[in-house]
Amino acid sequence: MKPRISFSYRNTIGMMVFLFHYWAIPAQGGMTIYDANNSGLPDNAVNAVGVAADGKVWAGTDNGLASFDGSNWVVYNTANSGLPSNSVRSVSQDHSGAIWAGTFGSGVARYDGLAWTVWDPTNSSLPGEHVRSLAADLAGGMWIGTTSGLARLRGGVMDTWNFLAQGSESNNTAAIAVQDTEIVWLGMVNGGLIRVSDTGFADYTIHNSGLTDNTILGVALSTDDPWLATPANGVAYYWNLAWLSYHPLNSSNPSFSYTSITRDASGNIWLGSIDKGVVYYDLQNWRSFEMANSAIPQNQIRCITFDPIQNAIWVGTASAGLVKMEIDLVLGIQAWDTDESMRIYPQPCLGELVLEYEGSKRMEYRLSTMSGQLVANGNVAVGRNVLDLEGLAPGMYLLECVGAQRLVKKVLLR
Repeated sequence: MKPRISFSYRNTIGMMVFLFHYWAIPAQGGMTIYDANNSGLPDNAVNAVGVAADGKVWAGTDNGLASFDGSNWVVYNTANSGLPSNSVRSVSQDHSGAIWAGTFGSGVARYDGLAWTVWDPTNSSLPGEHVRSLAADLAGGMWIGTTSGLARLRGGVMDTWNFLAQGSESNNTAAIAVQDTEIVWLGMVNGGLIRVSDTGFADYTIHNSGLTDNTILGVALSTDDPWLATPANGVAYYWNLAWLSYHPLNSSNPSFSYTSITRDASGNIWLGSIDKGVVYYDLQNWRSFEMANSAIPQNQIRCITFDPIQNAIWVGTASAGLVKMEIDLVLGIQAWDTDESMRIYPQPCLGELVLEYEGSKRMEYRLSTMSGQLVANGNVAVGRNVLDLEGLAPGMYLLECVGAQRLVKKVLLR
């Protein structure tokens, strides 16, 4: 069956556009709070948040999907667009730039800026109408996690996975992390962790591995190893063929209960908790940002994501709106005011990028996709450095140079 396509009502009844000039004033400590009273956010319950390649922030709420470009808010709902449900539980951007919204009860919708396309169990092989998670791969595919199984839409073909039918413990897919084109990691509700590849899948549960919680609500990758956010046993990490667990009884981790996880450009871990706000782990020390010690408006967090363009963390709360955390400010890191010590050319480049560094401090570089996926890294020597970028897909990337201070530039590959 074909997906249904509905065109945007933009030219007839128009979009709900809210214009603000930052009277959502940044709160103390590098945090800015956006809610239904001081911004165009349509609801204070923020279920999902993502950052697009153009820098727009997309928030899925209980009252529609909203985009924010730093000044203007645009809200999409069932009354003014082809969005099939106002309950948006997941958001992602595909390789073409289109925005995807997973809904509770009405499948998944794709918006390319002009038209909405909707897939649900009545018009496609999507295994469930409740879409909890989304993740794009570099081959143009979109992975869709539902409460009833996994789907991948690529090149107009939808493939599906029924894990229960193949002996696993759950089909309820709460989180997806893409390792590469054919390998993804899935956080399951009452089904542990599942690794899907082109040769099949493997599951890790409390019954067959050292995993200590059978529900995984967030997955982030460190190279090929997963970090897991669990709702009852803190944070888990797969290292050296064994599972490590961090919780208040064996570490300085302040919480047992997490809903979401992301990693910043430096590889540090950021977590959304149920009771301790946002928790930060730099692989040595733990730190919490909660109502008792920061400007965060609520301790119950539903979603969290890294913004590589602004070097910020975006946080969705259960009922207090959306929070932007500027990493350098909340951590007290001094950023560079100028980039005179670093030259990057040519722009755009055709497979080879030159970095000329005139500073005296040790530097490292990291090249990531605009969605935060690391594709190259190494040391920066004083003088001329040549980065071989052959084999990378054309498009916009983010180059971060880190030493005593930090410099970020966009890099365009042709």
